[in-house]
Amino acid sequence: VDLAYWSTFLEVRRDCAAAFATLSMNEANLDVLSQAGALGALLALIGVGSNRNDSQVHRNAGTALSYLVKLDDIKYRLLKSPNGLQALFYLTRSPNVSVKRAAVKTLFNLASLDEAKEVIVVSGGIKSLLKLAEVKDERTKRQAVRVIRRCAELQKNRTRMMAPAILEKIIHLLGECPDLVMRRDLVETLNLVALVEDNAEVLINMGALLPLLEQTDLTISSIDTVLQCVRSVFLLVSNSPSNILTVVHQGTIGKLVRCVFEDLPRFYSHRPRQGSVGGGATHGAGGVPHSPIVEISE
Repeated sequence: VDLAYWSTFLEVRRDCAAAFATLSMNEANLDVLSQAGALGALLALIGVGSNRNDSQVHRNAGTALSYLVKLDDIKYRLLKSPNGLQALFYLTRSPNVSVKRAAVKTLFNLASLDEAKEVIVVSGGIKSLLKLAEVKDERTKRQAVRVIRRCAELQKNRTRMMAPAILEKIIHLLGECPDLVMRRDLVETLNLVALVEDNAEVLINMGALLPLLEQTDLTISSIDTVLQCVRSVFLLVSNSPSNILTVVHQGTIGKLVRCVFEDLPRFYSHRPRQGSVGGGATHGAGGVPHSPIVEISE
């Protein structure tokens, strides 16, 4: 810890960061590291504003933080630290892929805390995360969107995340992103903000409906994503009666009818039913296969 704070030698700082990263990977060491002052030492190694920008130090320091932040006391101390979140977003801007991965993983673990969800959004962190969602590295992109979705779980954030620049980017990503996992998390994010009644009309006006309808195609989306999209349309209509005519005029009904009454039943008809013999369909008394029932929980 002392060396991490005070040494000016690059090799020493690299060795310190590597030692912290290795020790933090063993869960039994986390409490000891916390008590020894590892958090402050790691922030010193990252060195926001110190003109020390070594990717090897940053990668290992970020990796250690991603494990250490699993402790609740570290989460609170990191949030209270003047350079805590600033250090994480500083790492997200690194040109090194491994550093970006470590930083966004730390943010995801940190965002399990409601206080962290709020601070990330209030401090403008969503914009940085949306930039990460456009980098080339798939793991970084996926994790960044997962952090955004996790932030939307906090009710207070569902209004804050309705800023036009944020919403436009989320909707654009949903329409353009080829990654199934990212699309699912983006749809779930829109579902969460749509739970607020005042947001429904804004979402329609911002063009959220079209990309949601495009994801109801089972040839390009998973079953979970399709069901989430159907739920999104339900929320947009039920939370804002004025949206009903808009939804109808945008050709929603035909796509929903096809999805719910043709595509989804066809999908379920090809799945082995639980308890059936040899994977075949279960039959009623008349020998007619039971119709599949798709439930979308409210």
